[in-house]
Amino acid sequence: MELKNLFPALEKGDKIGIASISGRVEKGKILEGAKFIENFGYFPVFAENIFDSYRYLSGSDESRINGFLNLLGQKDIKGIIFARGGFGCIRIVDKIDVSSLNEFNGFFMGYSDITIFLNLIMEKSNNFVFHGPNLSDINKSDSGLIENIFKGLIPRDLCPDKVFLRSGKARGILCGGNLASLASLCGTKFMPVFKDKILFIEDVNESPYKIDKMLSQMRLCGYFEYLRGVIAGSFEGCGSLDIIIEILMENFKNIPIVFSDLYGHGKINNPLLLGRAVEINSFTERVSNL
Repeated sequence: MELKNLFPALEKGDKIGIASISGRVEKGKILEGAKFIENFGYFPVFAENIFDSYRYLSGSDESRINGFLNLLGQKDIKGIIFARGGFGCIRIVDKIDVSSLNEFNGFFMGYSDITIFLNLIMEKSNNFVFHGPNLSDINKSDSGLIENIFKGLIPRDLCPDKVFLRSGKARGILCGGNLASLASLCGTKFMPVFKDKILFIEDVNESPYKIDKMLSQMRLCGYFEYLRGVIAGSFEGCGSLDIIIEILMENFKNIPIVFSDLYGHGKINNPLLLGRAVEINSFTERVSNL
């Protein structure tokens, strides 16, 4: 596997922050995820609200914001992995001082509801942003790929198990994540800019008509007008995959579409680097980081 160097490798003993900005966590899963990181030789640092609980959230809005910002302010933390998804990011995305993102120098990784923060970080800072497992299910990813991120490396080739739903060649900056989370941003200033981008989408436990509704809403908002291509991840528990594919083909016209279930809420959730250029090329049968 050919690897591409991104940033200096973390050193053994370096600290990785664990932020909890969304749903309340299961302590056992968090401790198991922390052990996963420790086994690679790194030291997890929990946000102060990590085990807080307020309704369905990991603490009040204020405590989740403060926990996240406190991690950003620790200069010896080399990266941040989010604890879990669920719900909560949209309640606080407008309360984050984006200057704090630029003052942090490290990587971020998470998915699901965290999609909202990933795209904010991607657009407002120069940090490396990975759509990948949260700490609570970090074992769903290829451990070698996670370890390589800690070493500042990513594979040049993406989507080793893929199907080209529509042929073509396209280059663009990769953005996106969980479809329901993206759709919740319609009409807000926090919707990422899709012009000239490659869009990645995935979802879980949404009926096909809801997938259709969310894509139709985004299409009618004009977000897909200048999109260059689509990478579709897993649609776990979303009904017939054949119907999902039909919906994708209907909502994304005249651009290449590739499907791979190695990314998202499925059995495997490998990391994807957002905010950097990728190429879809059905003629060479490759999807590549550039």
